[in-house]
Amino acid sequence: LQGKWTEAERELVEARGIMLHLQKSGDLLPSVHHNLAAIELRTGAYKEALNNERDAMSLWEGVLNPDHPHFIKCWAGMGAAQFLLGRPKEAHQSLEHAIASARRTYGPERPRLADLLVSDSVILERLKLKKEAKSERAEVRRIRGDRPVREPERNTWNIREALPPDSAIYLRTN
Repeated sequence: LQGKWTEAERELVEARGIMLHLQKSGDLLPSVHHNLAAIELRTGAYKEALNNERDAMSLWEGVLNPDHPHFIKCWAGMGAAQFLLGRPKEAHQSLEHAIASARRTYGPERPRLADLLVSDSVILERLKLKKEAKSERAEVRRIRGDRPVREPERNTWNIREALPPDSAIYLRTN
């Protein structure tokens, strides 16, 4: 919360190491993986972020409903990491999972769905799928209507945003 990424990363890595040796860590270990991935996305460790999102997902599988918000966030985080690693096809596939789950979980009018569609439209543009990107942007306009674009949640990041060097990261497990 204080923007001390190096310290937070070190503490999360230490916590992960401790929990790996515990018989039961509940949902704390996958949450640590997911939060560590959020820091790694901000610090440019995209490959590590992708691996931590995958680890979080595998630990949550069989425990949580496949459309649980944690999975939606993991799919979106994986998509961001894949896009930043120069793998837009994989990023689009991950965002498709997040979007499909968000539609089932939140419904067709939720701002979170619009945020995912915006990110996916950027990826579609990169893939030269302009018609599909245009369709997604139209859906975003339909969802948002005349409402101004809301401020992003403090724990989210749109892949189109440049990260200012002094930006803070906000971690949350729910």
